[in-house]
Amino acid sequence: PDFGAPNPYSRGGIKAKRQIQPNVPLPMLNWVPLRKVDGTIFEQIDDETVLRERDFTEFEELFKTKQGRLFDTLGRPEAKPEMVTFVESNRSRNLVITWRRVGMEYSVLRDSIVTTDLTSLSAEHAELLLNFVPTEEELIVMARHEKSKELLGEAERFMLEMSKLDRYESRLRAMAYVGFFDDLLRTTMPLINAVLECSEVLINSKNVRKLLEIILAIGNYMNSARRGPAYGFKLATFDRLLDTKSADRKMTLLHYVADMITKHYPQVNRFVEELATVPLAVKVSTVSLTNDVQNLRKGIDLVLYEREKQQQNFILHSFYTSAVHKVAKISERHTLMVE
Repeated sequence: PDFGAPNPYSRGGIKAKRQIQPNVPLPMLNWVPLRKVDGTIFEQIDDETVLRERDFTEFEELFKTKQGRLFDTLGRPEAKPEMVTFVESNRSRNLVITWRRVGMEYSVLRDSIVTTDLTSLSAEHAELLLNFVPTEEELIVMARHEKSKELLGEAERFMLEMSKLDRYESRLRAMAYVGFFDDLLRTTMPLINAVLECSEVLINSKNVRKLLEIILAIGNYMNSARRGPAYGFKLATFDRLLDTKSADRKMTLLHYVADMITKHYPQVNRFVEELATVPLAVKVSTVSLTNDVQNLRKGIDLVLYEREKQQQNFILHSFYTSAVHKVAKISERHTLMVE
């Protein structure tokens, strides 16, 4: 069973709980209320029984706070509306910090997103705001307090105001993509070109071909009797050369290949000098590069979707017209690189 605090909301067949007004100011209990009690042990619990049975006079005397009392005409403390918070504390704090960095009123921020105005809302800020798009659960709780937004906490109020904007998340993503597009293009294309240039060097290098020939020969000498001969191997095989060791465990197969080349095929060592002409390719992570290209493709599709939804948005229309050909070109070069 799920143990937690009483449910503050009236749902289904669960009886709505009354608000209790103590006779003296009391401290707040810093608990974490359950949003749902259906199917938990609390579905069968009625705390009203304890409240009817017990006299809380002693409790009030023991736990009353020292703050001044504010009494109404009946001599009871004035009841302050309790602030509604439902966003997790760290997420709430980070959202408030981000919003203050953005530094815009709700209406101005919404207008900037609607018009894709990157002069008022930067791509960096749009990307930060994407971390705080309301979850489905947050939207459900938020809907219950739409008519009492003045009671919402700062983070909750921000989410409520932004949720009024149709396709809020989609618009933000398109905005961030437009803002970062040129930078991503400038970093991705040179890397693809470097890998293609390096591939060209490798394909045309006699020394590299000889190196592969030597490793293929040694591998078939070791394996072909049991697994049959191989006609080639993946480049990941180079890592395996370090894993295969001599009987006395003092030499790896990679060391043996290096010794063989030094003694019998010294000219093959020049392949290192040939690779030095394409130093950038050595630093390229093909996984990361492929991910960047995929993001470029997904982003341009998103911009197309938003362009169709926002027929009057000149920024999105002009951007798509210019960018779609660039994405197609970089995709073509990447496909060539992979092949």
